[in-house]
Amino acid sequence: MPEFEYDEQKNFANWLKHGVSLADAAGWWHHADRKFFPSRFTAESRHALFTHHQGTLWAVVFTLREGKVRLISARPASREERADYYRR
Repeated sequence: MPEFEYDEQKNFANWLKHGVSLADAAGWWHHADRKFFPSRFTAESRHALFTHHQGTLWAVVFTLREGKVRLISARPASREERADYYRR
């Protein structure tokens, strides 16, 4: 199982905005329906995990740092992301 890390302030902000913590999202890594995609270009390479949780398709944006999975955000997938998820 990968080792996860995240910023505590971002964790709290994510929970306030989307109703889910980054710690919760770390537990979604083993969902059978998960799919990984590259995320938008930034200064560092980012990726997104898409999976269902409580009837909603979620996007979990992360990067890899020093052998750890650094969680950046967890939010409901956009319309375009949902279409891409079901197309693949």
